[in-house]
Amino acid sequence: MPSRAVWWRQVPPTDSQFPPLAVADLILVQHDRSLRALDARTGEKRWTSSYTRDGGYAPWTLALEKDRLYAFRDEVNPRNALSLHSVDLKTGSLRSLPVSLPDFDGGRRAHETRLLLVAGGTAYVYAQKRAEEKSDEGWHIVAIDLRTGRERWRKPVGYDGQDGITAKARGRHLVTARPMEDTLEAWDTRTGKVIWDWSLPGTGLFLYRNQLALDSTCLYYSTSELRSIPFRDPNGGWRFGKGRDKGLATGSRLYGRPALKDGVVYAAEGTRGLVAVDARDGTLLWECDIDQKPNLDTTPLVGKKYVYLADDRSSQISAIDLRDHKVAWTTPVPSRFDTTPVAHERARRFIWISGEIVCALPFE
Repeated sequence: MPSRAVWWRQVPPTDSQFPPLAVADLILVQHDRSLRALDARTGEKRWTSSYTRDGGYAPWTLALEKDRLYAFRDEVNPRNALSLHSVDLKTGSLRSLPVSLPDFDGGRRAHETRLLLVAGGTAYVYAQKRAEEKSDEGWHIVAIDLRTGRERWRKPVGYDGQDGITAKARGRHLVTARPMEDTLEAWDTRTGKVIWDWSLPGTGLFLYRNQLALDSTCLYYSTSELRSIPFRDPNGGWRFGKGRDKGLATGSRLYGRPALKDGVVYAAEGTRGLVAVDARDGTLLWECDIDQKPNLDTTPLVGKKYVYLADDRSSQISAIDLRDHKVAWTTPVPSRFDTTPVAHERARRFIWISGEIVCALPFE
């Protein structure tokens, strides 16, 4: 284990599609047929909640809002209707909410349903309309008011659940990303209207949960350049990176997944290191070279003292000091990250998973 590890635990093989979640004082890890809760400070197991349906695979899709956790689970009921639950963080037990989507498939293709996120008291769901429903059938995004249990809007989408989808919302804007088509879409959270869609051909858009960076005015994204995409005008944002030395990097991906904090956009650059850019106008604030090629798929994690950056082989983590913009320390990790690492800010822990190992480093 890394010399700086606060704790580590061996667990059953984890599901690489679902990064760990930080909620309340817990780290939640998903396995093939269970959800495991670990104490974020100590790594001790709090509970395990198993879920099966007739002995088969019954996936959960989880979403957080502050210290509340919500989940979908395929149901054994007369119509296999989709329903929504809250998760008791003390025990892992489910409590059914007064939300039901009876005309969406909770059986045959429930494993492709996504509870995309919960924001502002609204749950955004990606689900398939039942085949027997002849009108408006197919895959939809549905917004549900969790206070009333009522559907706010539903909009059909022209893509299949097997393609996957990830999303994030800020204020009036919801952004969805579709990896198979390298497409981003901005939605109005009040009406479900698509404000714009943005195609990024050949960039390999795959994103883990929470890897979209946005504020109330812009989405921040990276390909061959680091850029802002304003919601009011997707062509009106700034671009950063043209003509810069990016080391030995080639191809369409020259910048890593950006992170946004306190008006600053952080991203790995080529094979060199990290750049910090002003979110308002794209001005370079500072940069730092590291000894190893940075990982362009892993989003930097930004603490109060350091920015944490993984190298391309995910075998080393560098902590870059936010004051002097130099590498303060590095620590090796024993294997590749299976998913993007997460920060538990309350417990001050940096959590990564590799195979059957969950490990915590100090997050400062």
